[in-house]
Amino acid sequence: MNRLTLIFLFNIMGIKSSFLSNKGVAIAIAMLVGGSSGILLRANTGVEENLIVTQTVRTIKGMVTDQNGEPLIGCNVVVVGSQEGVITDLNGKFTLRVSDRAKQLKITYIGYVDQIVAIGNSPEIRITLKEDNNALEEVVVVGYGLKEDSNPDAVGVKTGDTEPTFKVVETMPKFPGGTRGLMQYLARSIKYPVIAQEKKQQGRVIIKMVVGKDGSLSEIKVLRSVSPSLDTEAMRVVSNMPKWEPGLQRGQAVAVEYTLPITFRLQ
Repeated sequence: MNRLTLIFLFNIMGIKSSFLSNKGVAIAIAMLVGGSSGILLRANTGVEENLIVTQTVRTIKGMVTDQNGEPLIGCNVVVVGSQEGVITDLNGKFTLRVSDRAKQLKITYIGYVDQIVAIGNSPEIRITLKEDNNALEEVVVVGYGLKEDSNPDAVGVKTGDTEPTFKVVETMPKFPGGTRGLMQYLARSIKYPVIAQEKKQQGRVIIKMVVGKDGSLSEIKVLRSVSPSLDTEAMRVVSNMPKWEPGLQRGQAVAVEYTLPITFRLQ
């Protein structure tokens, strides 16, 4: 009598699995974790065979910078066609384990043009992102007017208990209206501090926050500083943001750790 045997190979870490057939026709269906396609194996009738299915996993490293060579912190680096991904660290670097089937990476960062690069065989991938001029044109530097009061009860800010968070999900959180909406919000909300203008201080403040499953923001802090006055202004603007559209994982809203760059530039 024929037997149908299902083998689930959990080989993200390169684990091997085998199947021994001794009677009739056996069909082994290897389902690979992480969205990889299955492998169909058929054993000969009445013959004992040991079937081993493996998938090579390797580690790739890389660094993402802007056109001036400055590291970009918090870029999303995702394997094209999969859910595998990481974010760049404080030095703009990343390390990612991928299957031998992975061919391309997609790199995204607020205010920069998305880029797709081939993985290839290089030990380290160097990636340079270009600024999205269409988005940046909407952000204008204004003089320092009357400072708006920080609002701890702003619609988008959540206080209290934290919740489990993801770093990379199938659908990342986004500001209402997407990148364009975010840039428009920053353009009308940022008040360039007078002291920063006098000292000609400019640069990119990196804010780290958590976008909750209800879209509220929490755990807002400066990940990379430029100056006390610019850091304070960046925190104020983020703390007064409306709710975001939450990130999704398998169709469910989840809390996501998010890195937001805010560039201050004198004109």
